[in-house]
Amino acid sequence: MPRRRRQPKKKPFKSLLRVLPGLGMNYPHTGYLLGQPRKDDSVVTALEKAGLIPTGKGKAATSSTKPVDEALADMFALGLRPDIKIHLTAQNGGLLEFLSALKKAVPWAQNIGESVFIELCERLVAARMVCRETSSEPWGPNRCSTATSIDEMYKEIRGLWNIAEFELYEIMGGYEEEDNANGPSNTMDVEMTDAPPAALEGDVEEENIREGVRQMNLKNRMNPRTYWYRSEDV
Repeated sequence: MPRRRRQPKKKPFKSLLRVLPGLGMNYPHTGYLLGQPRKDDSVVTALEKAGLIPTGKGKAATSSTKPVDEALADMFALGLRPDIKIHLTAQNGGLLEFLSALKKAVPWAQNIGESVFIELCERLVAARMVCRETSSEPWGPNRCSTATSIDEMYKEIRGLWNIAEFELYEIMGGYEEEDNANGPSNTMDVEMTDAPPAALEGDVEEENIREGVRQMNLKNRMNPRTYWYRSEDV
C-alpha cells in the first residue's frame, strides 16, 4: 500500500494579546490585536528575538508581561523625543512619517514590517482611549506603564494623532503591505531587464500613500467612539 503523505504541522498561533499589559487597556475581543493573526505572530516573534518574552512551546502564553510593558512604554516615550516628534509638524511630515521615524528608533521593531508597526501603535492607543472612556477611574494607580506612557504622549500631540490618516492608509492598502521583515521569501529569482526592482516599487507606493494623506489634510471626527475600533472590532 502506498504511504499516506504526512500533513505538515501547523504552526501554533502566537497570541499577542496574551503578552500585552492589561491594566488601563481595553483590547478587542477578536482573539488577536492586529488585522490578521500572522501580524500578531510577527510581533510576538520580534519580542521573542529581543528577549522580551521567552521562546519555546507554551512559554509565550504564560510569560510575565512586565518586560513587554516596559518596552512598549519606552517606545511611546521615544515619540516625544524632539527629533522624532518634529515629523508630526514638518512640511512634508504627518502621523505616518512620525510613526516611521519612531519605528527606526525602536530596536526590537526592526524585525517587523512598517505597516505592522503602524497598526500596532494605532491599536495600542485605541485600547488605551477606549479604557479611558469606559473606566470609572481611568487616571487611577491601576495603570500599566504602557497606558501611562500613551497618556503622556497623547497629551503632548493630541490633535496630531489624526485617526483619519489611519483610515485612509487602510483604504489605500497600507495595512495589506507584505511583511518582508522576517527574511527573504522562497520565490525564484527572475531576471528583469526593464521593470524596476520590487523594493523600489514598494517604496514609491508607500510614498504615494503618504503624499495622498498629506494633500487631503483630513480632520479628526468629533466622536472618538466611531474610530477607536472599526466595524467588527467594536
